[in-house]
Amino acid sequence: MTNLDSQGRIRRYTRTHRVALAAGALMIAATSLVAIAGAWPLWSLVMISAVAACFSGYGAWMAVPGRLRVIAPAAICIVALLNPLVIVGAVTNVQTYAGLVLPNPNGPGLVLWKLYPGIAGWTAPAHPVPIDATGRLKDVQTGMTAVKASLSKQFRQTWQTDDTPVGVLPVANGYGGQSLFVSIAPAPWHTRMVGTSDERATMIDETTALAVSLGLDDEPTTIGVPATGDGTLNWHAANETLTLRFDGEQITFTYLGGPFLPSTSYRGEYESRMRPFEGIPQPEQLSRLNPH
Repeated sequence: MTNLDSQGRIRRYTRTHRVALAAGALMIAATSLVAIAGAWPLWSLVMISAVAACFSGYGAWMAVPGRLRVIAPAAICIVALLNPLVIVGAVTNVQTYAGLVLPNPNGPGLVLWKLYPGIAGWTAPAHPVPIDATGRLKDVQTGMTAVKASLSKQFRQTWQTDDTPVGVLPVANGYGGQSLFVSIAPAPWHTRMVGTSDERATMIDETTALAVSLGLDDEPTTIGVPATGDGTLNWHAANETLTLRFDGEQITFTYLGGPFLPSTSYRGEYESRMRPFEGIPQPEQLSRLNPH
């Protein structure tokens, strides 16, 4: 293959130039595929793209006439670094590794929402009071175990649980990071009605007693007709719900608490970390912006 040099003379397009262009083209293709898959970190994509631009730019520089020696390498660099596939992959990687990053509407700089200590879509108290989340979990577990044991003894019920995550669980902030808050989730329990006449009423009474001992409302909110048929009873407190659900013969007994600020957070940590976000409207959570 031949081309013309800057003086219009024919110049040979050597094997070295062809190898350089081929290597650059392969790297551009590989970068695009990796960007689509989102398989590598952003820095690796940038590095591969830069190497691809160098190889391709060198081949283009040596292979085209002098008047095109700026345009051709520039075009190669644009294809390698700014093609839509790479840009989409870069944005995906930024969200994966840096969370949601947006311009600060109140001045210069960026807002790193991954560091947001609250939770997207939820307005936390200005001065949340830390609680002993582990102690609260233990109290709830102890109370639920006592209710199950009593009902099992009276009605020979057999209780099972499932593989739902349990314990004191961190709560994601919705922007690619973790909030300072936690949820409390003891094991959910399931059993079947044995069928005795007072079984349902006894279950409701004992669950009500547990709710009161935990500081929840003594009057549950009701969905359906749980006293005689299918339905749900929920005993509430500010951030807690104890639930007893009847669905045919199936009975479900659960508790969910949170978000809570755990006592493991040092005093003033929440206010300190929230300060950079004061006066800035919350954006939509990351999962809604990038559902994939």
